[in-house]
Amino acid sequence: SPQSHLDGKHTVFGKVVNGADVVDEIRQGDKMEKVEVSELES
Repeated sequence: SPQSHLDGKHTVFGKVVNGADVVDEIRQGDKMEKVEVSELES
């Protein structure tokens, strides 16, 4: 869905396929220690 308040400020893309409980724990100011990008078969 459109999120106009993010326009020009943030890049948001992707889909959480595992670990949604971890996403719920993210707070403003937290820093990512590791990022893994995977291509999924369609």
